[in-house]
Amino acid sequence: VEPVASSISFGSARYLVEDFSISYLNSILDLNNHTNRDRQFAHNRDFTGFGVSSFSRPVQTPYGIRELSPLPYAEIEVNEISAAITNLTNIHSKVGSESTERNFRDHAADSKILHIASHSEVFHNDPLFSLIYLNNDEGDSNPDNDGRIYAYELFELNLSNEMVMLSSCESGSGSYIQGSGITGLSRAFTYAGAQSLVMNLWQIRDQTASEIAVSFYTYLNRGMNKDQAMQLAKMDYINKNNSDPYLWGSYVLYGDVRPLVHKKRYFTYMITGLILIVMFRFTVQAVHIEEE
Repeated sequence: VEPVASSISFGSARYLVEDFSISYLNSILDLNNHTNRDRQFAHNRDFTGFGVSSFSRPVQTPYGIRELSPLPYAEIEVNEISAAITNLTNIHSKVGSESTERNFRDHAADSKILHIASHSEVFHNDPLFSLIYLNNDEGDSNPDNDGRIYAYELFELNLSNEMVMLSSCESGSGSYIQGSGITGLSRAFTYAGAQSLVMNLWQIRDQTASEIAVSFYTYLNRGMNKDQAMQLAKMDYINKNNSDPYLWGSYVLYGDVRPLVHKKRYFTYMITGLILIVMFRFTVQAVHIEEE
């Protein structure tokens, strides 16, 4: 008898993402809050990205010592996203030694978009101890800046980000509580004030996560809604690489799907750029004629 799994052809399957853009809410309570929310906040930064590729030493957690594997594409991801979002301003990348908890605390609340490419860990029995790993600033004597951001610490922050993206394994998973949705990092960021979240439900290779993330931001930069941008980013991966949903299906979007770059602003930049190109060509031609 042929095993069921071996008879599946991912290439010939048709997926929901091919026809629909998809987003989620944590609970029915969030649906009410989301429907009635139209908050506008001023941010000094459009984008702040944190990327950690190497973890030089074991880290201590409430559940023991963890050896964290390298994430070669994490820092590359943040840098490529920063280069892709040309229609946003005040873009800041904190990678390597600059990707510290202190910098996170200093800049997280003041960023329109907050992006983190690193390891995370969800503890289903104690979701408040779920955490994100950043670098530890050895020169910082503050015990709160230990390079580990716990969910219970996020609950204490006052965030107003239009989008938070955690490009880390299992960042969107957690335990279910009746009426409250999924607890853990996703619930903590929502409670702290993030208007939309992009997270992973299971572990995937950091190269795959990076490729989809960069494509996602490329579409956001064109003024697309977040759910549409994620749909197209996943379709790009399916068409170029592998249609196995385990590879591309991990990313999920929660909350507000409205665009981060308004199309009016995008087209203004595009038209301005075209005008400058035309003016430059006429200037070059005029100089060339005068020389003749």
